[in-house]
This record gives sequence, C-alpha cells and structure tokens, in this order.
Amino acid sequence: MIALYLWGIGIVLALQAMGSPALDGFFLAVTQLGGEEFVLLLVPLVYWCLDKRFGIRLAYVFLFSSLINIWLKAMFNTPRPFQYDSRVRLIGPEETNPGFPSGHAQSVTTVWGMLAVRARRGGVWALAIVLIAFVALSRMYLGVHFPHDVIGGVVYGAIVLLIFTGIEPLVSPRFAALSTGAQIALALVAPLALLIVFLSRDSVSAAAVLSGMSIGFVMQRRWANFSVSGSNGQRALRFILGMAGVFALYFGLRIAFGALAREEETALWYVLRFVRYALVGVWAGGLWPMMAVRLKLAAKAEG
Repeated sequence: MIALYLWGIGIVLALQAMGSPALDGFFLAVTQLGGEEFVLLLVPLVYWCLDKRFGIRLAYVFLFSSLINIWLKAMFNTPRPFQYDSRVRLIGPEETNPGFPSGHAQSVTTVWGMLAVRARRGGVWALAIVLIAFVALSRMYLGVHFPHDVIGGVVYGAIVLLIFTGIEPLVSPRFAALSTGAQIALALVAPLALLIVFLSRDSVSAAAVLSGMSIGFVMQRRWANFSVSGSNGQRALRFILGMAGVFALYFGLRIAFGALAREEETALWYVLRFVRYALVGVWAGGLWPMMAVRLKLAAKAEG
C-alpha cells in the first residue's frame, strides 16, 4: 500500500510541477463539473425546463451514487495526497473527508454518463469521456486525490450507472402502480432505512434529499403533472425562481435550525438536518412545480 501511495505522490507532484500556478484557475473550474454544486443546478434545470422524466432519473442516479460514495469513503478511510505528503500543494478549499474513491470522479461518471446514455450519440459519449478524464486529472492536480482514488471513482461510477440503467426500467412501473399513500410512505421510509448502514452528516444530507425529492415527485405527478414546455422566458423564470426557493430554504433553515441545535452531531442536530434537506428536496421535486403551474409559468402535461 505504501508503494501505491508513493507512486501516486510522484504523479501528483509531477502534475503540479508542470502546470502550477498557471493552470490553477483552469483546473479549479474544471473540477466543478464533478462537484455536487454543479449537479444540483443541472438536475433542476433538466427537471423543470427540459425533460421531466429524464430529470427524475438524473436525480436518482446522482443521489444513489452519492450515498454509495459516502459509504465507500467511510469503509476505506484513506488519506488525501496533501495530508500524506507535505510537498503536495493544496490548491483550492481543504477537503477533510477520506479520499477513496473520488466523489467528483464518481459523480462526473454517473451524471455525464447518464447524459450520454440519454443522447445516444457518439459525440456526446466522446464529450462525456473527455470531461471525465479532465475532472479526474483536476482532482490529482489540485492535490486532493491520488491516481487510485480517481480510478476507483470512475469504476464505481460506471458500476452505479450500469446497475441503475438496468434496474430502473423494472422498478419504476412497479412504484408507479402503488397508491399515492404507499408511494409517499416508501419515499420516506426507504432513505431512512439506508441510514442504518452508515450515519454521518453527508449520508443524512443525501438520504434526506432523496426522500424529499421522491415525495415531491409523487406530489407533482398526483396534483400538478406539469409540462416542461413554454417559452424561453417562462423556462428561465421557472428556473430562476425555483432556485431562489431552494437557496431560501437551504440557508434560511440552516439559520433557524442552527439556533435550535447549537451542538453538532447530536440526535436533534441529525433530525433537523434531515428535515432541512428533505424540505429542499420536496420544494424542488413537487412544491415548486405545483406553484409554477398556478403561476402560469408551467402548463399541465396532457395525459
């Protein structure tokens, strides 16, 4: 294992020696394509404005991949290059969770791979491969991942993508056949059950968003069934106002709940964190689409 770390440190130092600091800004920008912030903008854009059904699938594959990555990191608990060797320069914000597998590499593989599966075009596949390679390279250049971290992230991301695309067409019709009450109950209970496997601030956040968005998807299907059609102005306003609601809930509830649970990692803190992220998911998945229909920013879908 030491030999693997030493080999990886050599590659990281070589990358930084070749490009730093000239390429720092470039790789800091590129790495965001695999970050959760970018995905959390992309998924609502697709879901609210471009392709509702695919937006739901994109949300699920990303959230499932995130939960798996969180569990794998906790299981392997490996260091990052800047933590292992002081010669490695940390470029950008410090990341303190374990290194293997790379979450950015895994996310960019599942999300952009999913987009390529949807497009079914060679050019999109080529673009996805290039983006995956550059994000993986950026993680090493920034000093936050070893080569084996990003390779593991790409491999696990590909596995999640293959399993999801194989199972989802079988599961979705069965879930749709359930009553509305059963769907909401399952959307709440299943993510909570996943936390039994591993409980942490990151797993609570991902499971809560999964639960909230799932409930929201059921709500919009039952009471709104919105259409992504509309003018470019309607779609832009739909996205801007929807994201404004996301940020208002996210930051507003963080302030409000922070006053209630001043100490982190307590039972109350975990509960409030789950509620906060779940409400953000409910807004994005259901409440905002329902409001958009009432505000005439979205029409009801036919059928």
